[in-house]
Amino acid sequence: ATAKLRALATPAARETLGRALFGDELGAAGADPVLSFHLMSEYARLHPTDRIGPYLIGRQLLGRAPSQALPFLRRACDDQATPPARPDADALPPLFERECRRMIAEAAYRLGDFERARGALTILAGEADGEAEQLRALDMRARAAWAASRRQGPIGGPGPGR
Repeated sequence: ATAKLRALATPAARETLGRALFGDELGAAGADPVLSFHLMSEYARLHPTDRIGPYLIGRQLLGRAPSQALPFLRRACDDQATPPARPDADALPPLFERECRRMIAEAAYRLGDFERARGALTILAGEADGEAEQLRALDMRARAAWAASRRQGPIGGPGPGR
């Protein structure tokens, strides 16, 4: 709902993020994925302080090219510190912030940046809403520590964006 509200906030937002999320015709959301990605990128360019743009771009890139996703995700949320008590209007809502940190941890892990992954997961575990969420973060942090002690470089085979 947050992204959809921001997509309707201004004419420029409606022309970019709005088109990507709602489509050009009534009930036509889910347009061409390349066009949707372009429109999200335009939204991020036109609204450089709004963190939802880089969040959405990083989310799209994560599965395909973690090295390309990581800079966008780092622009969307701070992977080094907990968010301030009173976020600004362009900040991500808490659920988006946690998901952004999880994606930073995943991208960093896949790229072999285990220190960054552990840092993001430590913050994620500390701000978890429940025990299951905290245990998932702690488990992944332990996996990152184990991987760091046994290997260097990207996880997985060579591929685009790694």
